[in-house]
Amino acid sequence: MFKNIVENALDSICLLNDQNVIEYVNAAFIALSGFTQEELLGNDFGIVLPPEIANVHAELIQKYINRNDTSSTVLGKIRKLEILHKQGELIPVELLAFEVSNSSNEGRKFAGILRDLREREYMSMEYNRLLYDMEKMGYMDSLTQLPNEKYILSRLSGTLSHHQNIKESIFGIIDVDDLSGINKKNGREAGDQILKKIGSDLRNSIRMKDIIARTDDDDFSCIFPDSSLSEIINLIDNFRAKLSRKTGLLNKDPGFQITVSIGLTRIINPVKSPEEYLNEAQSALKKAKIEGKNKLFIFGFY
Repeated sequence: MFKNIVENALDSICLLNDQNVIEYVNAAFIALSGFTQEELLGNDFGIVLPPEIANVHAELIQKYINRNDTSSTVLGKIRKLEILHKQGELIPVELLAFEVSNSSNEGRKFAGILRDLREREYMSMEYNRLLYDMEKMGYMDSLTQLPNEKYILSRLSGTLSHHQNIKESIFGIIDVDDLSGINKKNGREAGDQILKKIGSDLRNSIRMKDIIARTDDDDFSCIFPDSSLSEIINLIDNFRAKLSRKTGLLNKDPGFQITVSIGLTRIINPVKSPEEYLNEAQSALKKAKIEGKNKLFIFGFY
C-alpha cells in the first residue's frame, strides 16, 4: 500500500545509498528529470545535479557518515536548489532530504522529496508583472500593494455587465475594527503595519478567481465571482475567525489581537447598479458593527 502511495505521489521522490547511487525513483521524479527509470537506477545522483554540486555531492555524503553524528545542515531541512533536466534545463525545486532507517546490512540510505517550483515562480513573476501594470494605471494601493478602490469598482462594473450566464456572485466589505483607536494609541505606523498584514492574510485566504482591494482607510472590498453565498460565508468567516485568534500583528505588542467586521451582499440576476451593491454591503457591515463587531452579516438576512 505504501509503495503505491509513494509511486503515485505528486512530489518527486528518490532514494540513494551511501555511495550516492540512485536505488529508487517514483514516476514524478522520472517526469521531472526527463530521464528514464533505466537511466536513473544504478547511476550516480550527480546525473541530475548541476556540475558544481554533482562534483561534491558524494563527498558530502561521506563526510556526513564519517562524522558519526546526526547533526546536519541539509538533512531534515527544506532547501531550494536546482536540478538538471536531461535536456539541460535547470529546474528550481524545494528539497527535503533525510536519512532512512535501515535494518539491513546494505549500508545507509538517504531519501529526497523534491517539489517543482516552476509554476510557483511563474505565478510570482506574473503577479509582480500585474502589480507593475496596476501601479502604472493608478490601480494600486501603495501601502498594502493591493488593488485600490478605482480598480475594484471597475471590476465590479465588469462583473455586473457579464453576469447574465452566472447564477450568483458575492460582493463584500471587510472593515478593521477600531483601527482609528489603534492609530490614536499606537501611532499611524502601527495601524499601517496591521493593514499590511491583514491585507496579506486576506490575499492568501481567498481563491485565485476572487478580487480583493483596499478601498478606504480601514476597509477591504472583495468580489467573489460565480460563487454561492454558502461557500463564501464559509471562506470569509473562516478568515474572520482565524484572524480574531491571531497574535503578532503588532511588533511592539506580541500578544496584540484585532478583529474585522464583514458585510456581504448577493449579486443575482437581474443585476443592479454598482452603487446599490456598495450600499447593501455597507448596510450589512453597519449591522455587524452595531451587533458588537467581529461578526459577519448578509444584506437581506436580518
